[in-house]
Amino acid sequence: MKISALLKITTPLHITAPGDKRVDAATGKIVYTEQSTPLISIQKMPVINPKFSAAPVEARESDDDPVMGDILPADASPESTNKDNAPAQRNTIELPVIAANNLAGHLRRHAASLVLDALRARGERVSLPVYSSLVNGAWTGVPDASDMVYGEYVQAKAHPYLGLFGGGPRMMRKGFATFNALPALGWVRDFLSVPHVEAEVMPDVPAHRLTKIFFFRHNDDLADLTNITQLDGTVKDSEDLLTKYHAALLEDKQGGRKGRVSCFTFSSIEVVLPGTTFDVNFELRDDLTDAQIGLFLLTLDRFAQTDTLGGWGRNGFGRFVFSAVDGDGERLFENGRLNRTSSWVMGKLTAWDQAAQAMTGAELEQLLRRGEESREKKAKKAKGEGVPTKDSAYTRLQDALGA
Repeated sequence: MKISALLKITTPLHITAPGDKRVDAATGKIVYTEQSTPLISIQKMPVINPKFSAAPVEARESDDDPVMGDILPADASPESTNKDNAPAQRNTIELPVIAANNLAGHLRRHAASLVLDALRARGERVSLPVYSSLVNGAWTGVPDASDMVYGEYVQAKAHPYLGLFGGGPRMMRKGFATFNALPALGWVRDFLSVPHVEAEVMPDVPAHRLTKIFFFRHNDDLADLTNITQLDGTVKDSEDLLTKYHAALLEDKQGGRKGRVSCFTFSSIEVVLPGTTFDVNFELRDDLTDAQIGLFLLTLDRFAQTDTLGGWGRNGFGRFVFSAVDGDGERLFENGRLNRTSSWVMGKLTAWDQAAQAMTGAELEQLLRRGEESREKKAKKAKGEGVPTKDSAYTRLQDALGA
């Protein structure tokens, strides 16, 4: 079963990417000089420019073209420009992306909450390793990789949670695939054959117009002498300390040093603009049970209702709505929420409710326990081969929990 959705960003979206970028505050261009403003950039995915050409810039289409409009930044190297130092067209275009593992991680945590809610309603509790396996997919950073017998595989595959989200010590395979979410632009859909909901979406625009750089500052109230009356009435030896503080600030300024004393900073952040719509796609395995599909639908609904994407949620970033969700021609969502008027949807939810009632903490403890070591590994240990010089992460966690 294939599920396609339109996810519209309603507030700025910032999903941080690693790197040390800087921006010229006057031009808004990315530069690499120490005097420029630090930039916290966002995750992007490079895509081959479908209209890239090795022809001279003058012979190409205009920058008004949605695809051709993506040109190299002002700080491009001379090798990437023509003889007149005019901007050269990119052979790739960087698109804002919501990574597949990001989406899958959000869904896993919501599904884990649904499972734990069902157990808690009956007064059941689980161990810390089981809890961690549910919300994180594992409870150490080192997979068990031990043997799984066929009976255990069948039992895990049939479980409403494990058969859908997988994980655990023996890395049970998930029952669905998640794809990177890219902007719902016509040329992206056509060029990359992206499945999508047949609904009205945003017009084609150059990729660089989907993002913007915001500048911000963190003020230093002591340096700015803000609310000094309050400071005098609450801080010991305020006058003497403030005099010394300002002397240190002046020393830093004269020495060309920044940030040694003052907490003042001036920085920038890159965001995806509100109104940008992403194509979100999932592919559910054909042999999933109705209960597992019901859990997936409820997980998607809770994700849409309560979650945000990326960072800076404290400033209202990362809010979104599902403007459309289709599954094999079935309209799964209406007005941003799960369509409970659909008999098909309600049938899956009923199956999940029944499975949730039958689910037990003891079964999860059994399925998520550490597996038996293979004969080969046991033989190596007996010979002293392959024994780590230090305790493994798994062993250390077991010792910490007294397991």
